[in-house]
Amino acid sequence: MGKLDDQVKEAMAKLENDPAIESFAEMIRQIFYNVSHKGMRPLEAMGLKPESLERLYNNALKQYQAGQFVEAAKALRVFTLLCPTEFKFVFALAACNHRAQDYAAALAGYHAATIANPLEPLPYYHAADCLAKLGFPDAAAESLRIAIKNCTESEQHAMIREHANLALKNLQQVISAGEANKQSAEKEPEQTADVNQ
Repeated sequence: MGKLDDQVKEAMAKLENDPAIESFAEMIRQIFYNVSHKGMRPLEAMGLKPESLERLYNNALKQYQAGQFVEAAKALRVFTLLCPTEFKFVFALAACNHRAQDYAAALAGYHAATIANPLEPLPYYHAADCLAKLGFPDAAAESLRIAIKNCTESEQHAMIREHANLALKNLQQVISAGEANKQSAEKEPEQTADVNQ
């Protein structure tokens, strides 16, 4: 055991005196300083150029389009760490999770997207689907109402408004049917009680 301890101490001593390790440590310290004291985004603090990030983002989108949602999500998670308030990154990660049927993770991502751009209707629209699939139809309906309210008169938003109105109509029917079933179920025990008397 003593020999192994000596070898570890020797290796640590070499690392402590290694200029490459010291240079790397200084770089990490500078990044943390720039983020915490200067308010820089991690992307800027690391010296990454937006063009490089855009190329990597496009690669993640190609994975998404190829149906490789889990792989695309891994790359997009890095982007959300580097640029946590960049709408397209958090929205794309949410969409990956949504398509991978991880509705809770997708919902968290859509929530982050609404923080990044509170007036954009798309995250509310897609969050409604996640909420419905997670068994929260009333919250899903409210999310659709917000999506509809946030739609502008643009052509793109007109299509979102149309789909959201249709989804809301269908969801309201489901909610009404659920309430009718609940009321029916509540009445059944009373009827059974009458039969047994």
